[in-house]
Amino acid sequence: MVVAEARERARFRARLAAVTPHEIASLFPEDVVVVAGATTAEMDTLYPEERAQVERAVEKRRLEYGAARTLAREALARLGIPPMAIVNDLDRVPRFPEGTVGGITHTRGLCVVAVARASAYRAIGLDAEGASPLDEKLFETILRPEELAAIRDLEPEARGRFAKLVFCIKECAYKAQFPISRKYFGFSGMRVSAEEGRFVATMEIDAPPFLRGHCFEGRYLADAEYVVAGLALAR
Repeated sequence: MVVAEARERARFRARLAAVTPHEIASLFPEDVVVVAGATTAEMDTLYPEERAQVERAVEKRRLEYGAARTLAREALARLGIPPMAIVNDLDRVPRFPEGTVGGITHTRGLCVVAVARASAYRAIGLDAEGASPLDEKLFETILRPEELAAIRDLEPEARGRFAKLVFCIKECAYKAQFPISRKYFGFSGMRVSAEEGRFVATMEIDAPPFLRGHCFEGRYLADAEYVVAGLALAR
């Protein structure tokens, strides 16, 4: 078991080296602080109110939650914010300290946190996914008709990988808008175009203050292990 765990840690370090924190940070303006690390954390690093939120969760969830809080405090420290609890609100949105905004994502052993001053940004959008192609059974759930049409002539694996990218971008943009609108909606609520590391996610419904036609613009990166999308919604 110890040998297997050591091998898994080595594989994770190799994956993280492939998509470096510096590369992830390049998705955002320079005044957004980005940190990344493994989804490993001890429960005794959490504040009591944080621990209470995950004490009955499965181990994977506890590790992801704990890693996110550790990295968030590291990122906030770079903005001069002292350590404090970061709990989820009733909508499961992380409650960052007053005067800051942030985003958290974790997948396949990778955790990323981005934070910034609320005086400069209204919200942060951030999502990471494993790079494996999206299951074709999910295409009609995730993709709008025009997005399906755009990949119709691609090879099966390329279709799946582009569909995974669209999924990641929609998650990223949704996470940016939700803390402001508090409106739930499905994947058809946004239309995505993406090319050469940049994307636009266009609202196809109203989620005040974001109305139909509003465009969320951001950047993405992808390699053999991960797909990551990020945006900073300026004031």
